[in-house]
Amino acid sequence: MTTTTHFNYLSDIEATFVQRRGANMFLSSKDWQLMQSWEQQGVPLHIVIRAINEVFDKTDKKISTLAYCENAVNEAFSTWSRGQAVEELI
Repeated sequence: MTTTTHFNYLSDIEATFVQRRGANMFLSSKDWQLMQSWEQQGVPLHIVIRAINEVFDKTDKKISTLAYCENAVNEAFSTWSRGQAVEELI
């Protein structure tokens, strides 16, 4: 099992977002806070990255902030969490 450090968690999300956006850019302080809040909530990195990719796959809009992906990440985490809870009952 791979251990994700705080730095890796944030930098992997940043790299995914910047790559999908297609332009080098700096993330805002609000975007950094959002990433840190996902980490503090225990949102797995793979859930965040998958949700970001799904948002970009579903829109032709130019996305300039990570906050545009916030609902998708929260929904994906909620779905994943419910699945984890069911597995614990089995």
